[in-house]
Parts: sequence; structure tokens; C-alpha cells
Amino acid sequence: LEDTNGKRRTVFHPGEQIKMKGQIKNTGNGNPSVAITMKFYRSNGESVDSNKQEVGDGTVQASSLTTGSTHTETEAFNAPTTLGTYNITGCADTGNTVTEDKESNNCSKEVIFKVARRTPEERKKFLRLMDQIIND
Repeated sequence: LEDTNGKRRTVFHPGEQIKMKGQIKNTGNGNPSVAITMKFYRSNGESVDSNKQEVGDGTVQASSLTTGSTHTETEAFNAPTTLGTYNITGCADTGNTVTEDKESNNCSKEVIFKVARRTPEERKKFLRLMDQIIND
């Protein structure tokens, strides 16, 4: 997970934009004949739960995922406004449109992140920045 400046982080502020990247690799012996959908999900806590919410999706064209190739999908979403611990997972071929020998490897492990208040120093810096923007 990254902030809007491309810096890798595990703690974000309420409502802050988060960029996520997921890679799909064709480890099979054939080329897909249809486009592949990739979806990103956010859950509460450190593991996927039954209340996961879709926070991003993308489509990988079949021609982009020939045997042995890898495709990276980048999406952005806003951090929850409620403080706490969350996780993100990415899943490929969510519509099961590609016939595969191994269907069980289509989702990533959880990437855990926290949503926390700004520290007093961060709040001061943020307010100075907002003041500059307003007064320019």
C-alpha cells in the first residue's frame, strides 16, 4: 500500500487516499481466451471477514497475460473514516471465466493497515499546508 506520493505505508489517516497494486501472473501452460477481472477487497481486522467490501477493480486483457507473463493492476481508494485495523486482498478471475488447473491461488494474502489520528506534529504540518493553500 502507498500514499499518493508513492511512499509505502501501513498507517493512514481517516479518509486519506491509498494506492494499492496487485500482480497477476499466468503460471499455467496456456493463454487466456477472455479478459480477466481483478478485484480488491477491504475487511475489518487482520483477516478477511464475511463483510468484505469491494474497493477497486480492473480488467486485464487476455493478450496482456500470455503464458509466464505478469500484469500489475493499480487502484486507489479512501481509507475508512473509522479508526482501526483493516486488511486488503486482491483476487484475480473473480468471475471464474478462465479455466484453470489451480483455482485456489487466485487471491492474495491479506495486507494489513491501520487508520489512526494524526500526531500533534502531523496536525500542525497539515494545518500550515491548508493555511498556505487558502491564503495563496
